[in-house]
Amino acid sequence: MTKSPKLLPPRLKGIIKQGQGHKSKSNDEYMEDFLHWIRQFEKGINGEPQKKKEFLSKKDYNLNCSEIDFKEAKEDETIGQDSC
Repeated sequence: MTKSPKLLPPRLKGIIKQGQGHKSKSNDEYMEDFLHWIRQFEKGINGEPQKKKEFLSKKDYNLNCSEIDFKEAKEDETIGQDSC
């Protein structure tokens, strides 16, 4: 049985991370609705990583991933610098 990724319902799109940071209580308002939604699925792997084929198709995919992370980190550092 092939499983596929679960699409987040529109009412929960607000939990999608935007910009820098990883620790936040800004998603607290979605907690109960998210738990109700996620509990309907069987536990386990429900799909492949989004960019798996892209990275595995490249010879040095670990290096490629690091390069993308570095580029995104640099972009994050420049966000809001002009407004100070």
